[in-house]
Amino acid sequence: MRVRALAAGVAVSVLAVSIVLAGCEAGGGDEPAGLDGPANTATGSAPSVDDTAPPGPSGEPTDQPAEDWAVEVGGEPPEAAADLAVYEAYLRYWRADLEALSIPDPAHQPFLDATIDPQRQRVVSVAQQLLAQDHRTIGTLRIEPFVVSVSGPAAAVQDCMDGRQTYDVDAAGAEVPDSRGDLIPVLVQLAQEGGRWVVADVQQAEHDCG
Repeated sequence: MRVRALAAGVAVSVLAVSIVLAGCEAGGGDEPAGLDGPANTATGSAPSVDDTAPPGPSGEPTDQPAEDWAVEVGGEPPEAAADLAVYEAYLRYWRADLEALSIPDPAHQPFLDATIDPQRQRVVSVAQQLLAQDHRTIGTLRIEPFVVSVSGPAAAVQDCMDGRQTYDVDAAGAEVPDSRGDLIPVLVQLAQEGGRWVVADVQQAEHDCG
């Protein structure tokens, strides 16, 4: 998927990360838009279809696979407590982001709880677009975050966001052309909001992702 869906802004042919990075422009460059759980992988599923299943955007019951999205985390978590809190908030954000886009649901509460503007609005816009097109984002997002700094109510995380196995599907479950993501270096700003860390901004960076 064009990083449009996950990071909502990092021009990706990178999903256009719609993940999304839906090709928005912001003041420091292109931004992408778009986790706690056992082990290093979180997966999600949409409800399976039966006669009582809620209708999808097209008005028909949604027939979705049992597990159609996942977030895989590489590397090791930090040992320092302050860094670990930021790291876990970052993972939580991506899991909520991908889940919101896989439904899609612009008002998905776990996502809203994990982020603030400007990143929140970028992804909400992507989810609204997916909903209007009767598309959704699925697949596996791979990340390998490194906490760069924690200073008072602000923190930064450097990552290599790999959305090459994420993509959009249409109402029939067919992959949407040119919707796959890419491998993108990002620098993510987090802020403390109500006593917890949330993602505030995701920007494409220049560090080497191999």
